[in-house]
Amino acid sequence: MPAGVWRASERPNAPTQAVATGHAVLDACLPGAGWPIGALSEVLQPPGVHLEWQLVLPAMVRWQHTVAEPGQPPRPGVVLIGPPEWPFVPALQARGLCVADLVHVQPADAVQRLWACEQALQCAHVGAVLAWLPHAPMDALRRLQWAATRHGGLLWVFRLEGVAQQATPAMLRLRVAPGDVPQTLQVTVLKRRGPPLAQPLRLTSPDSGLAAVLVAARWRQARRRAATPGVVVSAGGQVVLGASHASPAALAGLAVSVG
Repeated sequence: MPAGVWRASERPNAPTQAVATGHAVLDACLPGAGWPIGALSEVLQPPGVHLEWQLVLPAMVRWQHTVAEPGQPPRPGVVLIGPPEWPFVPALQARGLCVADLVHVQPADAVQRLWACEQALQCAHVGAVLAWLPHAPMDALRRLQWAATRHGGLLWVFRLEGVAQQATPAMLRLRVAPGDVPQTLQVTVLKRRGPPLAQPLRLTSPDSGLAAVLVAARWRQARRRAATPGVVVSAGGQVVLGASHASPAALAGLAVSVG
């Protein structure tokens, strides 16, 4: 084969722009040693499992403080599109995320979710987009991949693991599931630039989870004592960003992820 031609069975020689995942074991297996910049990363999960925060939060925090290109300002904006649970803001903040730049969008249907993704990827202030797209056709994913390339930031799309056998335009596709011991994740690299990865990876959460949860608990207590008005509650009784409570499911998920 002529020199300079890349084979899919080989790790790419050309440098890949990436931001470290915050999980050394995973970084060691990814081109560029992290999440690809300017590309679609797809994360698949079992039904009813939501481990996305544990997986991507370290990179989001790092990205907010990163200058994408020399001479360019940081792009700290983070847009959440259609998350299944309201994020518990104090826990995110305790892990270092600048929540002032966090935007939550809850579109009514799949078409509006895709539209919101494309709009977010056109915003210069936005550096990272997280989209929960259980029903996304191939042509829509191709459009998002193209938009991510032009945007030059981070794009994560979360889907159910049942689509693992379907083709994807994503540069990186992972499957994540609960690990066999507490505070761990089992991550399978389904697609990357390079040879297949035969064995799943075990990722261990850092040890700062308890501290972050305690910070969040103190924040809630202070809010109760202050009895600050302005709490916003959804029709289902869940509390949205900036409120003093979170649903048990959201709190439980972030209590682990902040570790």
